[in-house]
Amino acid sequence: MEWKTADVLYNYVVSDAQIDPRLKRSFERIKLVCDDLITEAKAQIKRGTVFSSSPIYVAEVGRRCKERFGGPSAESITRNRRTEPLKATYIQLRADELDVPGLRRKEGKSEGPLGDPSVRAYIQALEARIKASEEIIVGLTGSMKKMSPISLNEALATTSDDGDQLEIAAGLRNVFSHHDLVASIRRLLDAEHLVRFGLKKERSIFNPATGEELLTVAEVELFQAIVGSERPGGEQGRR
Repeated sequence: MEWKTADVLYNYVVSDAQIDPRLKRSFERIKLVCDDLITEAKAQIKRGTVFSSSPIYVAEVGRRCKERFGGPSAESITRNRRTEPLKATYIQLRADELDVPGLRRKEGKSEGPLGDPSVRAYIQALEARIKASEEIIVGLTGSMKKMSPISLNEALATTSDDGDQLEIAAGLRNVFSHHDLVASIRRLLDAEHLVRFGLKKERSIFNPATGEELLTVAEVELFQAIVGSERPGGEQGRR
């Protein structure tokens, strides 16, 4: 069934007596969040903000619903897209109806899988997770640059100024080893592994389609220095 406008879909869901009350509650929450996003976007447009894409998308709507109401989250919206696609469809309709100057609108009906709102919602959620992962990596590499070279086993034996063992290190002892860390970094630097995610490794690790770097040359060299101190068999190399 096709929906001409977001209002038509919303009114159908909240007024149909046979529809699950939980879905109605989710729609009410999603509508409130979309209303807020539209108000914010219009204010930003007046201040001269130029949007490269619609500010209304599943990942952002789900994040705000989760923070404000406890759900539905972006993960639940995309996970249930096959059996219950109406939430993702409603969000896409709200995005399409928002008049944002500078955005290109496709003429006519979308073709192919990307024309399916539930597929677009799933892709947007993946993009949000990738972006969050990249931010974590950037934060970790920034912290590691400030550290003196030390193995995880040595870190676990480190004590603070007052003689107490580091709580984080104590917690890691039973979970990860130095070899686990080295194996994970080797996987991160493996060119064949990166290709599966559309990334390429030369001196840096980057997306060849966009040119955006996941890891800079310096960050790659830092990780290579870490794994280079330990031989593949698990024997730690000489310093």
